[in-house]
Amino acid sequence: MLIALGESLFSSFSPKVSNSALLPLKIALVGPMRLDRISLSQPDTVDKGRVMRESVLLFEQQFNAQIKSSERPLHVTVYNDRDSDDPKFLARLAQKIKRDGNIAVIGHRSSRVSKPAAREYAKLGIPMVGGSATASGITENNSWAFRVVPDNRLQAHMALRYFRSSGLFDTALNVAVLFSNDEYGVSMNQAFVERAGQLSRELNMALSSYAVDLPDNGKYSEKQARQVVDRLPAHNGINAIFLAVHDAEGRYLIKALRDNPNTAGLPIVASASIGKQGFAQYFSEILGLNSPPVDHYLDGLFALSPMIYDIAGHSAQKFSLAYYAAYGRQPDSSAASYFDAMQAVVIAAAGIQDNLPIAQQRVGLRDSLASLDDPKRPIQGLSNDFFFDEFGNVVRPLMVGQFSGERFISAPIQLGYDRGVLYKTHVIYTAIKIEEVTEVSLENNTFTAVFEVWFRGVGGVDIDSVSFVNSMGAAALDERERVSEKFIQAPLGYTLNKAEIPITYKRYKAKRTFRLAEQRGRGAFGEYIAAIEFRHNNLPRKNIIYATDFRGVDAKWGKGLEMEGWQLLPESAFQSSVVRETLGDPELLSASTKSRTSSLYSAVYQLKSRSFSLRGVIPPSLEKMIFQVSLLGWLLVAFVLSWLPLKRLLWLRSLVYAFILLTLEPLVLAKSVEMLPMFHTSVISRCFDIAWWVLLAYTLAQGINNYFWDMLERRTRVLQSEKALSATGIPTILRTLTSWFCFALCSFGVIRFVFNMEITHLLATSGLVTFIAGLALQENLTDLFSGLILNIDKPFSIGDRITVNSEICGTVVNMSWRFTSLVTDDNEMIALPNSMLTSGTVGRPLEASLPSL
Repeated sequence: MLIALGESLFSSFSPKVSNSALLPLKIALVGPMRLDRISLSQPDTVDKGRVMRESVLLFEQQFNAQIKSSERPLHVTVYNDRDSDDPKFLARLAQKIKRDGNIAVIGHRSSRVSKPAAREYAKLGIPMVGGSATASGITENNSWAFRVVPDNRLQAHMALRYFRSSGLFDTALNVAVLFSNDEYGVSMNQAFVERAGQLSRELNMALSSYAVDLPDNGKYSEKQARQVVDRLPAHNGINAIFLAVHDAEGRYLIKALRDNPNTAGLPIVASASIGKQGFAQYFSEILGLNSPPVDHYLDGLFALSPMIYDIAGHSAQKFSLAYYAAYGRQPDSSAASYFDAMQAVVIAAAGIQDNLPIAQQRVGLRDSLASLDDPKRPIQGLSNDFFFDEFGNVVRPLMVGQFSGERFISAPIQLGYDRGVLYKTHVIYTAIKIEEVTEVSLENNTFTAVFEVWFRGVGGVDIDSVSFVNSMGAAALDERERVSEKFIQAPLGYTLNKAEIPITYKRYKAKRTFRLAEQRGRGAFGEYIAAIEFRHNNLPRKNIIYATDFRGVDAKWGKGLEMEGWQLLPESAFQSSVVRETLGDPELLSASTKSRTSSLYSAVYQLKSRSFSLRGVIPPSLEKMIFQVSLLGWLLVAFVLSWLPLKRLLWLRSLVYAFILLTLEPLVLAKSVEMLPMFHTSVISRCFDIAWWVLLAYTLAQGINNYFWDMLERRTRVLQSEKALSATGIPTILRTLTSWFCFALCSFGVIRFVFNMEITHLLATSGLVTFIAGLALQENLTDLFSGLILNIDKPFSIGDRITVNSEICGTVVNMSWRFTSLVTDDNEMIALPNSMLTSGTVGRPLEASLPSL
């Protein structure tokens, strides 16, 4: 057992080794980053490289943690491209990546570096998957290059489509395109102008383009931005702006546009370089102490983005939580793109044998990536599904977001295509606030809540026709539950020039009973998932999406809700998708998958029992290791350390037992959740609860035995004279009674706190039994406690000559817990009850050695 435990402990402390027998899949991550810090807990000083590294390493960690035996583990190696586009340097870097045995490259960050780097990888036969570079020239005439972000052409077309079809802008538009004077901005401006020319007959739009010259050192200034904005003619009626620029110069241009009176109120649509969660913080770095706040400049600013978290699904929310837990910051769209890039490589490499030469593996990976071009079998990305076209460019929806303070949230209207037909998606901002939980029933696995829910969105759809999918009673909202309804014409910050749009707002207060979710298997730990979920009754997800209303959510909600015996803590709120069943409906039978997919909004809370419990206090990552250490400790206590004093051995033994229970309990319960029905899991949970009470009773009983009775026995035990008949000791009945008392308290605790039963009547019955037993054993108990008093006070000792009640005189030869034995002058043995000695008069002659007064 010691050898087995030692080997298990070694495996626990040693680095995790994959259970897969296959060779690792080596992937190179290349970008502008430092190489002396590559762990999850150490951030990179280069911000853009840091995002790449954090996202890819998080994917590697999660994948290897749950890898199957048939899958190849991942091994990511980080390389620094120094943000350099020098062909010679990139050629040397590509040769090193090839020598290191990497099967693919994830990178680079910028289009300027990605374009020449992609040519070098193609020469060496190494597939490259990009997660942020959007220039068209990267994948052109290069079958080895792929990317999971929309290119500049698609961004320009989406921006033009949004101006034209979203309905948030004036009918007659005069759009000024401000583009950075490099490949990124030039290609986007060209695609915007060409597409507008193709649609000139359908558009009532005038265009003008203005190049933004970039300094050679890459350091843009506020003065340069003001000069660009001042060049915009105020007299030609410009009423909208498209920013085809990078975020570095984009933040200065936005500030200059908002500070200039001629452009302060114009709607702006920016490229995906600006449409990121971290742009608000990046923008704040250029503001002075006396400048207006960030929301003065960014509120209502539109920007394109491949990922917006409030309308992304559950996978994106899980990624966001994991990213925040690992790095302490929220991920942006670039982090999600690089996560998707790793997903694409892993899926494409699934069928490649590890025993093939590395060159053949690279060719096989390239061919497998190229085969991911079927829209009917897309790759499941964090935000939405995607596939590649014949040029290696991604085909996926491009979202439009807007800034609200420092948050980047979805715009109220999204656009998309289904079977070549343009459709408009209404984003409805919603939230659920639980005011009270009136009942929690673990027997029925339900909870009843009083809550408020509201809906706010651009008019044109029935926003509040929803059904609660996990409700046990009435699923739909009743008009009688509506507490507020408003239809107003209002602008959305800087999103409109003059016209206002109709906004609908409806708020309900309802009471429903919902099912408790058991997906995490934490019911045995007093933790449950209380979720409220709803979807639209008729409209599919392509027409209506429910997104969390970050503007209307009060930050104080995160403190949770206290109630009798329970605590309700907000955990997350997100929208996902659910496919409606056709149920034979001919309209649904003939509809596409998009037409049957509804937006499902979920507000998830954690319902925790407020009762005290040690269960689950040890982190799951340490449970197995501490359990093994506890088993080793049990062996040491049982066979090696038994020579220790009883006092120390008792606490050491109890401590070992406690750690065994602390770790064995969650391990057994976690496994039982996977293998057994919920009823059996609850039985196992109660058995562990009973074991905790038994351990408490055992420790208490042994502690009284060792620290009270043994101490008292050692104090009262003396050397016996030759006349003594037996040694003095603690009566077994007293030890037995105290042990019974401790285990009786344990039984009451089990009945009250484990089985949730009232013990009032039981206590009354046990009190009556104790009273009857006390009457029956009154004399014996009196003698026992009298003996206890005599042993503590020691008015006399064995060998002393005493006189009792001036009648009986003799020498004490023995003192037990019920009787004291005397030998009289007539050589007669007399056993006197101890109660007679404590209630009567006992005389003892003074010793001759006492000093004289």
